[in-house]
Amino acid sequence: MAVDTANVIDGMGDRGDKLILLITDHLEWDDEHAHLQILQNKINAYASFVISKQYEENYPNKRFSCFVIEISFKYEIVEMCRIFLGVSASRLEEFAIKIEAKRDNRRFMY
Repeated sequence: MAVDTANVIDGMGDRGDKLILLITDHLEWDDEHAHLQILQNKINAYASFVISKQYEENYPNKRFSCFVIEISFKYEIVEMCRIFLGVSASRLEEFAIKIEAKRDNRRFMY
């Protein structure tokens, strides 16, 4: 799956008391606005998945202290995306959801 399939979890796994939700972003940044809209739709779907506790279908007896939306970018992350991820992370904080971006073995926490 990929970032442009909003209603599907690309990947999911637990790391201790954290649930990691993977987004794979293969899109180029030639249309930043459209790309950010697609990314926002995917993040919103993941947030809804966490808030509604749909993950309990896969982890019925597991309690998580936090949730990490891990976005793996194929292309360099543009400045508007960094700003967007920061704003999104601050809004998701109350639900114990964090955002982590990856590109070429570099990690950025928001």
